[in-house]
Amino acid sequence: MSIISDRVDAVNKAKVLAKDHCMCAKFHETPHHYIAYYPTGYFPEGVRVAKGMDCENALKRMLEVMERHWKESFA
Repeated sequence: MSIISDRVDAVNKAKVLAKDHCMCAKFHETPHHYIAYYPTGYFPEGVRVAKGMDCENALKRMLEVMERHWKESFA
């Protein structure tokens, strides 16, 4: 495989992980951001990350934030 296809695969896998997270009720992608909306009743209501840092790292960051918000909801 080429470097490009490896990176595309990594982004797609990270996107699936973000979409499958329990805090992701709706996933939206714009040309510049990834947005995950949380289920009703959670605060904050979602998370948005910029693609500018690199799509794979942006999605990993999104997962970290969603996980932190999920854990904080039990506190």
